[in-house]
Amino acid sequence: MSNSKTFDLRGLITALITPTDEDGNANIKVLRQLLKYNSPEYVNGFVGLGSTAGSSSFRKSEKEKIVSTIAEHCDKTKQKLIVGASSESMESIIEDYKLGCNFNAYAMLTMPLLGVKPNILGLERQFATLYERFRIPIIYYDNEWRAGRGQTTKPDDFSRLVNLVPGIKAIKLASGDIKQCEEIIKICKDLGVMVFSGNDNQTRQMVKIGEKEKVNVGSISVLSNAFQEQVAETLKVFPTPAHSGDNMDNLLQNFYTAASKSGNPRAIMAMMKYMGFEVGEVSEFIGPVSDGQMSEIMRLMESKPQGVSEPLWKIWIGDKWKNICK
Repeated sequence: MSNSKTFDLRGLITALITPTDEDGNANIKVLRQLLKYNSPEYVNGFVGLGSTAGSSSFRKSEKEKIVSTIAEHCDKTKQKLIVGASSESMESIIEDYKLGCNFNAYAMLTMPLLGVKPNILGLERQFATLYERFRIPIIYYDNEWRAGRGQTTKPDDFSRLVNLVPGIKAIKLASGDIKQCEEIIKICKDLGVMVFSGNDNQTRQMVKIGEKEKVNVGSISVLSNAFQEQVAETLKVFPTPAHSGDNMDNLLQNFYTAASKSGNPRAIMAMMKYMGFEVGEVSEFIGPVSDGQMSEIMRLMESKPQGVSEPLWKIWIGDKWKNICK
């Protein structure tokens, strides 16, 4: 993305899984089908090579194929490509930034160095280095559990970071601390920073906070790999004829829980495979869900609201995926 253009990223962004073949390699054919399934009617863009993609499992050449496939699709649909770039080493992050730039990514999604526990000076050094070198917009990924800092990003620290690094154009809030998220949302309007929920089960809460604070809140969603229309519904601030955002959020509760039964991307890939998506298995480096976890996932997915004759996923998906694969 040219730095001269206005940064405008909002709504629903799917954090893409990476389908695999029987040898554990990226299945580009199914990836193209999954991209097509994520209709631009509901999905404004994709994160490739994020944690949901299991990107640490793939070689450099495979990463290039994955990103080039998403970029090719986005060129046709006008959806936006975001490349995930998080690691315990700056060298690895820089390689992913090069890849994003080579394929004209709209932005990079980056968290603090994994496991390093940087203080505010360390954060400033990391993000200033990346922006000064690549001049590509950055989505700051606030997920302190994965980054290993043991604490959430403080509003004052984030404000200082944005003022130092003007390339930080958005934040993905996935700390799990809704009070901290609210404090960050409150300052984003004045900072000119866009906000995305990074936890599907907290998106509706963040949207309501954003509505109160006059800040638009989008979602970088794992669950939208399968349920784009339904997740997009939770972002709406006004009721629709079928369901309000609150009602849809209630209907999705079991799916939120199922997706949290194991680490990412284990649970979402297990869910999608169970529903008939030909996504393959997660890498042996990540490992599958356990039998007990799968039993819980199945139980949650097969539960039916009162008065509904079959599981919601069967109603929502119908023949959509089969039609895409024809």
